[in-house]
Amino acid sequence: MAFLRCNADHHCIAFNQAEWTSLNHVAYEMTSVDHFMRGLGRLRHHGIDPQWGPGRHGPGNNTFSYFTDPAGLVCEYTSEVAQIVEDAWIAKVWRRTPDLSDLWGTAGPPSAKIRCHMAGTPDPGPLGGVAAPTDAPEEVTA
Repeated sequence: MAFLRCNADHHCIAFNQAEWTSLNHVAYEMTSVDHFMRGLGRLRHHGIDPQWGPGRHGPGNNTFSYFTDPAGLVCEYTSEVAQIVEDAWIAKVWRRTPDLSDLWGTAGPPSAKIRCHMAGTPDPGPLGGVAAPTDAPEEVTA
């Protein structure tokens, strides 16, 4: 996974290698860990439990909790994203391991359902399953 930023946040976008191009998730940043936990509490109050989280990621050092919206889009609540001082930052390579995915050890592994939604579905392309036109002239019946 490659993390990119356009401000002091550790990352604003991340790219991950996969079988096809898709959106993995959209994150909603809360102003503090208290707001993060209150947001989780409100969702739970309305019968929506996280499918992964809460926990704290290694890369970015941010809190996380993932949900799926009614359309199947994965949404992340997060807070406390690491702030980067460009002149002092030393880039790292993070190995993808469970203990770095969740530094607190509270989230457990992502559910099969959330992994499936994170993977998305292959784009069928501009024709979307419509038969491609042929070069042969059309027959006209009079």
